[in-house]
Amino acid sequence: MSSVASAKSLTKIFQERLKDKLIRARPLHGRTAIFAIHGISPIQRYAFQDAVANSIECYLNAGEDRDPDDTIPNSKKWKTVVHWPNIPVDAQAEVVRPSALRIYQGKDPDKCANVFDVYEGYWSPLSKGKTTPASALNWLLASTLTPANSTAAVPALGTKIAWDIGYVFFMLFVALLAVIAAGVVAFYGWTGLVQTFHSQPNHGIADFIASPIASFAWLPANAYALLAIAVVFGYFSTQMFALGRAWFKRRARTSELRQDIQLAPGETQQQSTFIRGTTGVARFQAWMFLIVILLLLVTGFAAYWLAASINASAIPQLMECAGWVVLAVLGLRFARTAVDWAVENVLGDIQIYTTHDTNSTYFGIRQAIIATVTDALLGVLRMSDDAATAAEPKTYYDAVHIFGHSLGSTVGMDVLIQLAKMAKEDAALETHWKRIKSFVTFGTSLEKTKYFFDVRQPTVSAAQDQWQNDVYGSLFTCDSTAWNVSNDGIYWMNLWYFRDVVANQIVSYASDVTTSAKSFVWDSIAAARPICCNRKLSHAGPFWEWVHSDYLVDPSFWEWIGPMVTDLRAPPCTTPVNNKD
Repeated sequence: MSSVASAKSLTKIFQERLKDKLIRARPLHGRTAIFAIHGISPIQRYAFQDAVANSIECYLNAGEDRDPDDTIPNSKKWKTVVHWPNIPVDAQAEVVRPSALRIYQGKDPDKCANVFDVYEGYWSPLSKGKTTPASALNWLLASTLTPANSTAAVPALGTKIAWDIGYVFFMLFVALLAVIAAGVVAFYGWTGLVQTFHSQPNHGIADFIASPIASFAWLPANAYALLAIAVVFGYFSTQMFALGRAWFKRRARTSELRQDIQLAPGETQQQSTFIRGTTGVARFQAWMFLIVILLLLVTGFAAYWLAASINASAIPQLMECAGWVVLAVLGLRFARTAVDWAVENVLGDIQIYTTHDTNSTYFGIRQAIIATVTDALLGVLRMSDDAATAAEPKTYYDAVHIFGHSLGSTVGMDVLIQLAKMAKEDAALETHWKRIKSFVTFGTSLEKTKYFFDVRQPTVSAAQDQWQNDVYGSLFTCDSTAWNVSNDGIYWMNLWYFRDVVANQIVSYASDVTTSAKSFVWDSIAAARPICCNRKLSHAGPFWEWVHSDYLVDPSFWEWIGPMVTDLRAPPCTTPVNNKD
């Protein structure tokens, strides 16, 4: 399933896939906030916020009795607009108030009875570029091969663990093969050049390895110039590939977005600001494409001319050598891309966030991430849409839902625990805290980060482990029957794909403490109860597809989450606490 879809096409997908399962969106409360925390991989500010708002808008529109093609105007249509909430009079100055994407019906987004405001807990720049492939690989090997904790484990079936580890190591193995292949073909190019100028037996591979520095004198200066031109040609070849890939992705995205264009009366598509803007960008990228082609032609001609000036009779051999060098550059570039993917998209953020050594720079980054997201969520909880007056007191959100994707679910858990502690000391904040209704995790890394939290620490007592679970148990619940009636505690729903290498079913988080308990005593005899409702989603894509980013555009996701967000009705949960994957 593609994560790129226009609002119209995604609405149709929801309508087609959900059909009778779609619960009509009829909000029972007026103002709802969705606080979304993104996960691993580099992401631009507001990108995750846009994705969440777009999916919610499509889900709401799919549940309305309206024309899906928008050919017939309908006041029931849900729309999205940027919203800048007013700051309450008693707000703390140091808490930055984030902007929202407001999803509403009607003409005036500020005068709607029912609205959904989507906010973003953005932390991506704090951790990007801080790790290296070597440090990430060393951390991964140390955590898996030499653990210091005798009880830390990821509670999953062997097939799931094998898939997750195999996926990451396969990417690293492919990168290693690319480096080896690049070295082999580069040496073919080098030895080919040497044989073109020398036929002595002491100019072989063994001699080069024995005396690599002296071997550079085997070739004349113009031969090294040919090597340099071949390297430049290889670099421009990789840029050509990158530009072509970006062009196809941009074209697909632009085509999807054009379907959502709302033309003014009498306006044609060619007069649309969006179409004119994207057309201009397309022209610019076409010129860049042509410039790269021109550079390829220039460097290719320069290589041929230089080969002819060196030895006209050996042009085929010299061009073959240059071709081997170009292949070596392509292989190295591919290896770097594969390693960057594994480090930036999977390992790097997890390595930083699971560092508990207070003397490490990574620990400071982790604390900064928690503080940044906490401040943003505090701003939402304390936010009033209107300035307070005697006639119209402040109107806070009726419900706040926390969305945590990937590592964002681990960040969200830590933020919620920190806010719970703060609420114990601040009566006003405790009132705001109770507006948090649900915690939705998808593609969650909680089980893996819990393992990495524990694995490098010496084994602690079982009492401490149980105490931590009791903290979770006092905050979260998966008892939908009680929650639907009293909204007691935060309802925790987790959705995951088996083929998602980051995600797992939540099993480790269980407690014998009653939700919202003020105090509790460790009891090793009491049976633990599940506090998270797990839903395993199926994915129709090929087995090699990166499915980690497909949750929000999956109708099955909204089948379970939609009723909670729109109607505060949680689906029944029957997941046993010991059910693994």
